[in-house]
Amino acid sequence: MHNSISRFVPLFLSVLLSLIMFNDAMARQDAGESEPSHKDLPLEPDRSVSLSIDEASWISLDLHPTGEKIIFEMMGNLFELPVTGGEATQLTHGMGFDTQPVYSPDGTKVAFISDRSGGDNLWILDLETMETTQRTRGNNYRMQDPVFTPDGKYIIAARTGLRGGVHKLRMYHVDGGSGTEFMDTPNNLKTIEPAFGADDRYIWFSQRTSDWNYNAIFPQYQIAKFDRETGERHTQTARLGSGFRPTLSPDGRWLVYGTRHEQETGLRIRDLRNGDERWLAFPVQRDDQESRATRGVLPSMSFTPDSRAVITTYGGKIWRIPINPAAEATEIPFTINTDIALGPRLEFKYPIPDDAGFIARQIRDVAPSPDGNRVAFTVLNEIYVMELPDGEPRKLTNMDVVEAYPAWSPDGRWIAFATWNPEVGGHIYRMRSDGRRDAERLTNMPGIYQQIAWSKTQDRIVAIRGDKRTYYQSPGPFVPFATDELVWIPSNGGDYTFITSTDGRDNPHFIKNDDRIYLNHSQRGLISIRYDGTDEREHVRVTGSTVPGSSNPQRASAIYKAPEGDQALAQVGSDIYTVTIPRAGEAQTISVSNPDNASFPASKVTDIGGQFPAWAWDGRTVHWAIGNGLFTYNLDEAEARKRE
Repeated sequence: MHNSISRFVPLFLSVLLSLIMFNDAMARQDAGESEPSHKDLPLEPDRSVSLSIDEASWISLDLHPTGEKIIFEMMGNLFELPVTGGEATQLTHGMGFDTQPVYSPDGTKVAFISDRSGGDNLWILDLETMETTQRTRGNNYRMQDPVFTPDGKYIIAARTGLRGGVHKLRMYHVDGGSGTEFMDTPNNLKTIEPAFGADDRYIWFSQRTSDWNYNAIFPQYQIAKFDRETGERHTQTARLGSGFRPTLSPDGRWLVYGTRHEQETGLRIRDLRNGDERWLAFPVQRDDQESRATRGVLPSMSFTPDSRAVITTYGGKIWRIPINPAAEATEIPFTINTDIALGPRLEFKYPIPDDAGFIARQIRDVAPSPDGNRVAFTVLNEIYVMELPDGEPRKLTNMDVVEAYPAWSPDGRWIAFATWNPEVGGHIYRMRSDGRRDAERLTNMPGIYQQIAWSKTQDRIVAIRGDKRTYYQSPGPFVPFATDELVWIPSNGGDYTFITSTDGRDNPHFIKNDDRIYLNHSQRGLISIRYDGTDEREHVRVTGSTVPGSSNPQRASAIYKAPEGDQALAQVGSDIYTVTIPRAGEAQTISVSNPDNASFPASKVTDIGGQFPAWAWDGRTVHWAIGNGLFTYNLDEAEARKRE
């Protein structure tokens, strides 16, 4: 197992070399040394694609203070266009992704977000010299939505951590400094898309709780404004379809913002004198409410200097939308002719052998035989049996169905297993372990059968079951109610008998000389019940180390009582442990975060993790799989080594 670590050394050295080269480039940049424009990222281009287009998606834009030009983004570069339309002029080049440009109030500079330093930062482009200046430092942030203050002295942008957190608005002086988070907001309040109107006392923005929500329930965002004198924050919208991307007219009269109505997104316009609202444009383009809105919930838009129209984008085009409801929107046509630099192709050549046999990548459902001489397991949805320690795996059946969860009869003559057939559903079968004779179907009623366990004291097979209809009616990759029932059937076949609802219990198994059914519960640990589902008893709980970002120790995902003795096998995270179960009245909680200091004897048996742990029937040997390898750990031999 230790030799496998050597495979990771070349990868580690490669990453280390890349970091050294990257840090060297950053040091030269901080010292003022110039480099060719294509080396602004550690990634160098090795090809390009020629584009001649007249439409694009997700175009954030801004109108020049004179109203004569539009600046916009397209595929990570910035372009400038006459407001009447025409061929766009490319302003930035290279591998960096430049986005969300905004003009300074005097029209001489452009603020934008770029990852050309290796991470998101705020940059400033001088339109006279065409030189760029990196305004913020550090490549461990996500930044978006820059805007100049009306006096041109500051830039406000939203920033959050690279790995998590919510965006907060920060204010940066154009000449330097680390900036500040100037609004006092709750930690989980996300603030993005800042905007100014005629009165520079107020900053308008979009806000929401948390970064995003899975299966989002509306509303998600609302618009608020911040009073720069009093520090107060006031919500300005209460739309069911949310409110986002506030855009204000220079004369202070109009507010335009995005919202969703049913399945479409549109633009609302509000008269700030009396509060009246109407649709300005509906529908426009999709918004990004369900995701993280890393470039805004909508692309940025801009009022004309006379406050009589809004310049925005949807349908791949740029539009001028008059405020007058009787007038129609007109397209501002553009064309782009450019070469876009691309990085190396992410293609790797892997041989695909067409031999009759090949090496499997994973084995599952490890099940040692009662005599300890054989093991059954699942490979590519088929059951195989192998002589221990290094026999040749033999396919158990010739059935053309999915097979899983092998379980040995107490005498070792039979192997029971679950099947799945998309046409008829699933069943439990048994097969002679020596491969003689055909497989016998044991269940009369099809369903979804999982986690097969053969009683060691009665001629019964226990399984977790769900109705087959739940598979066909599943709304996604998970199948609700597929593990709803704990049932048993006679080992020679027949109708199933309902024991109890699972209610979070799984991994049924048995021990010798005991007819109770042992199970796992996510909160109560190892438990057992009778065949009628009554008399639940708790035996032991096992926990591990505290997971980073959590205040609670990690609970064991599976606990198996040894067939003999007072031991249990526990999987915590990716590691497998043995623990001692004390007879102490109430069930004890045993922490294996440091097995040497556990409250009762415990031992970690894996070095690099494991899956599908299983006891040998003597309770002195542990088996598990990882990848396509089967591992064995003998407790007695391990104890002897410790004493040496």
